[in-house]
Amino acid sequence: MKSLAIFFTTLSFMIVVCATAFAGADFRCGNTWAEEGKTQSAEIFISCGEPKLKQDLGYKGAGVGRKLEKWIYEKGGVHYVLYFEGGLLVKIEVP
Repeated sequence: MKSLAIFFTTLSFMIVVCATAFAGADFRCGNTWAEEGKTQSAEIFISCGEPKLKQDLGYKGAGVGRKLEKWIYEKGGVHYVLYFEGGLLVKIEVP
């Protein structure tokens, strides 16, 4: 019974460590906390200003489609790469 409790405790710890390691990067400017799938590009632009680099990646989808963009901000010597689809933040990377 004691070994089973140790096993589940170890398993729980490993799950937390793995989830933390694979979590997306965090990005914040002023009062805006950027969240993948929730934050609009306009909110980030208002709080953070013009990005260091703004790149048009084309469109996704048939017909009108959704505009794909990549914005790069530098904060404290760290580069944050933000990807937008139709104006919605979909991914944050710290290369």
